[in-house]
Amino acid sequence: MQSEASDPFRILAAADDACYMTKESGGNSVRMYEKTEYSFRKRRDDMHWASTLNNAIDQEKLVLFAQPIMHIASRAIQKKEILVRLRSDDGTFISPGQFIPAAERYHLMPAIDRHILRQTFKFLCEVGDEDTFMYCINLSGTTLASTGLVSYIRELLDEYPVDGRRLCFEITETAAIQNFGPTVDIIQEIRGLGAAFALDDFGNGFSSFAYLKNLPVDYLKIDGSFVQHIMKSESDRAMVEAINNIGHVLKMKTIAEFVTSSEMISILESLNVDFAQGYEIAVPEILVPPSLALAAR
Repeated sequence: MQSEASDPFRILAAADDACYMTKESGGNSVRMYEKTEYSFRKRRDDMHWASTLNNAIDQEKLVLFAQPIMHIASRAIQKKEILVRLRSDDGTFISPGQFIPAAERYHLMPAIDRHILRQTFKFLCEVGDEDTFMYCINLSGTTLASTGLVSYIRELLDEYPVDGRRLCFEITETAAIQNFGPTVDIIQEIRGLGAAFALDDFGNGFSSFAYLKNLPVDYLKIDGSFVQHIMKSESDRAMVEAINNIGHVLKMKTIAEFVTSSEMISILESLNVDFAQGYEIAVPEILVPPSLALAAR
């Protein structure tokens, strides 16, 4: 068996890795390849995920899940957030935390997001009036910055005549601020189609409140890092209350993430938070179109 050190293909691949790592760190330097170094192993893992994800999109192995969002005052489920999992060859599902970083690194998020958009629109068109929930779809920062996003959504609405009011697009605070002016324009265009917008993970950025008043969003998702500690931490509870209050002043509805107990729901209700999302409400469940459900019977 040929050793790794004498395999010319592995040597060239290692040299290629070292070159790209040098470029990514600013260039004008020398990088020695070390197969045990974390950065090299991470790059090789990311390259593996990039190849896997390209195949997954083509083979439709990216599977949609939906997690319910509850209106706290009425205890009624009114919305669902679309989530994605990767179906592995053995039939198990891989969480996005394992493959999304590689997708972002290799600029695959626009392709993934468009796949999710098409599958969601197709599902909503198929279920029709039988399903009255609003569905929240995440858009990455690179998807927001890519050309043709609004045109693509219009094409989907032509192909799948879905009521735009059934749709809510979620963007992170970081993505919104990085490209602020164009992002505001895109939000306005998409809202013109009837859809709503939510600002996700709110509260982590240093400029959160300064930008918020100029973002035309309908929902404010309070970052789960504050919500999950509201029972023990006075500062986190105060932060949740402050975000909720300013959201209401700006005519936005608020959604608390990472809700894991009935006690947390009671606290959020006392703070007048509008919606709750988390494992106490429901775990994500696979989104099955009626046609597939019938075929499985």
